[in-house]
Amino acid sequence: MTLRAQQAVCAMALTAPDAQFADLPMTSLMLLTATVGPVQTVLELGATPDLIQSLRQHLVVLCQAYLNA
Repeated sequence: MTLRAQQAVCAMALTAPDAQFADLPMTSLMLLTATVGPVQTVLELGATPDLIQSLRQHLVVLCQAYLNA
């Protein structure tokens, strides 16, 4: 399942005309796995609407910061 998700992230990243990745498979794996932990934790905590909204906001920051680095 992780490999399929990683491949999907790679495919999505390839559609970004203004982005270049030195090692897209590794970048996509790091991006994918960096989001799994927070999502799992929110689900374990009960996934209230407020918690889900906060998760969304934080994941955007996390992903953007990683990809901009």
